[in-house]
Amino acid sequence: MNENYTIDAFAEPITALPTQPSLPPDELKRRLQAPAEEVRQAHNALAQSHKRLDNRVSGIVAQTFGDTIPKSMLSHELQSELDAKAKQETLLAEIEMRERLAKSVTQKCEAFFGVYTGDGQAEQLIQLNFTPKAVLVFQEFGITGTGSSYQGGLAFPEHPAKITSGGVILPIITIEEQGFCVYNKTYGSISVNTNMSNYPHYFIAFH
Repeated sequence: MNENYTIDAFAEPITALPTQPSLPPDELKRRLQAPAEEVRQAHNALAQSHKRLDNRVSGIVAQTFGDTIPKSMLSHELQSELDAKAKQETLLAEIEMRERLAKSVTQKCEAFFGVYTGDGQAEQLIQLNFTPKAVLVFQEFGITGTGSSYQGGLAFPEHPAKITSGGVILPIITIEEQGFCVYNKTYGSISVNTNMSNYPHYFIAFH
C-alpha cells in the first residue's frame, strides 16, 4: 500500500475563475463543486486503504501472536505501510478540513428584486415564497428617508429595522415567515412610512 493521496493542487481551483464569472449557471455550479469532489474522492480512497490495512494487521496479530505484535517483527513493507498510515491520518484530517471549506465556499446567497406599493394601513405583509435572510428597502428615489420620516432600511431575522423615540420602539421593517412586514405609523415628530398609501418602494430580499 504505497498509494499517495496528497492533493498538491486542485484540477479546477475556484481561484482560477474570473472575479465576475460569465459561465452558464450549471457550469458555474460544477466548477464551484469541483474541488469538493476531488477532496471527496481522495477521502473515500484513503478510508478504503485504511480499512484494508487494518484488516491485514488484525489478521496477522490474531493468527500469529494473539493480542499484540512488536512492530519490529513485521516485514519492512508492512512497517512502511504502518508509517504511511500515521501520515495519512494527518492527511485525512486535512482532507476533511478542505472538504468542509469547499462546501462553505460553494454556498451562495441569492437575491430577489421586487417592488411593492403601500396600502396606508398600520402594517402590511409583503409575501414571498421564502423567508428572507435579509431585506433592504428603498423608496422610489433610492433613499431610506428624509428628515424624521423613515421610508426604508435593512432588516435581518433577529435584527429588524426600527427606530426608538421617547422610549417607544417603532418598527420600520421586520422579517416574517414567507415574507416581510412594512409599517405606516407616527409617534410625535417621528413617522415610519414604509407602507404609505399608494407609495412605491423597491426592495432586495436575500435567501
